[in-house]
Amino acid sequence: MQLIDDRLFLSASDLVAFMECEHLSALDLRATRGIETIEPSRDDAALLVARKGDEHERAYLERLHAENVDVAVVPAVAHGLGDLDEAVERTIQAMRAGADVIYQGALRDGDWRGYADFLERVASPSPAFGDYSYEVLDTKLARTTRPRFVVQLCLYSELLERVQGRPPEWMHVVSGSGERHSFRVDEFSAFYRRLRRRYEVRLAAAFPDTYPQPVTHCELCGYSDHCETRWEG
Repeated sequence: MQLIDDRLFLSASDLVAFMECEHLSALDLRATRGIETIEPSRDDAALLVARKGDEHERAYLERLHAENVDVAVVPAVAHGLGDLDEAVERTIQAMRAGADVIYQGALRDGDWRGYADFLERVASPSPAFGDYSYEVLDTKLARTTRPRFVVQLCLYSELLERVQGRPPEWMHVVSGSGERHSFRVDEFSAFYRRLRRRYEVRLAAAFPDTYPQPVTHCELCGYSDHCETRWEG
């Protein structure tokens, strides 16, 4: 979550965090709103993984260029709601122009936003674009697809539906091994919608009465030192 011009914006990572640990969502909200200052845990391994993930994404982009695919690049968002709106508009313009692939496409619906690694043009008609539409593809360093990847793709697919007037049929992951994995959106949409509704209800109540129960995600969490202090206290 992020405050932009004093407005709270939400992303797929917030849904994933909530799925992993509701206390993590509570800490995110307090830290974002400045209610509590939390020193993040230093995790060199996580930083390395993030860097390798960026390299994997760029390598896929370079592969598309080498194959002479028409790729429209949306500039990175800086700060402010105006920057976000501009990135969303540039993404829509690229869709209207019929780009084969859109890199870092910005999508938004209300307070929810997302930046898809790639949006791929497919030959499925849509109300907005006529004889074509788009589907989401993300690059992931992991060699196997994980539930959090699917949640992220479901949100992006829902945001994309708002633009093109029809839900994408498929969503895709290119794994660290270079393999492409495709999933039907409607096979996961019910789970995604339940998760999102539950998250929004708890967010509206500011995630009351959470406690840092140890979970698997603790190994990756930037708040792990903060929670360990609670356990030791």
